[in-house]
Amino acid sequence: MIVLRDLCKTFTLQGQRKVVADHINVTFPSKPSVGLLGRNGAGKSTLLRLIAGTSDPTSGEILSTGTISFPGGLWRLVPP
Repeated sequence: MIVLRDLCKTFTLQGQRKVVADHINVTFPSKPSVGLLGRNGAGKSTLLRLIAGTSDPTSGEILSTGTISFPGGLWRLVPP
């Protein structure tokens, strides 16, 4: 299971603050497949980087009951 609690991520580009994740609260169960849809620039890749741990959230937390594999854009929660 992956749990996002009050997750926020902001970037500062050319002196302007860009919010890409604003207080996200969601629980992804371990078994089902989940799709992530959105427009260009909506923050989909940033959210995946946050979950993978390759980017740090500005605030909030990401909890997982296993390890997260990220081969070629395919997400799978691997039990410990």
